[in-house]
Amino acid sequence: MKIVEREPEKTIKLTGDGTVPFQFHFWIQLVPVNENSCKLRLTLHADLNPMIKMMVNKHLKEGIDKMAEAVSRIPFNLSSESSGEIES
Repeated sequence: MKIVEREPEKTIKLTGDGTVPFQFHFWIQLVPVNENSCKLRLTLHADLNPMIKMMVNKHLKEGIDKMAEAVSRIPFNLSSESSGEIES
């Protein structure tokens, strides 16, 4: 995957780098809720033929859900916010 666009504190857009047999676009969006929290939205658009889509749709959704859960568990330390570091 390669990053094609970034908006700090808002969006990261990715696409395939030519190593997969289909074209896809993947967005990671952060939507502020209040000063201390935000909502995360992961979106995947893949150009798949209908037969393949039927076979992998459930697995893709489960993968996206697991990615969202993993990102939501990252402990961000607000005191290191100015340095751009993530505390783990």
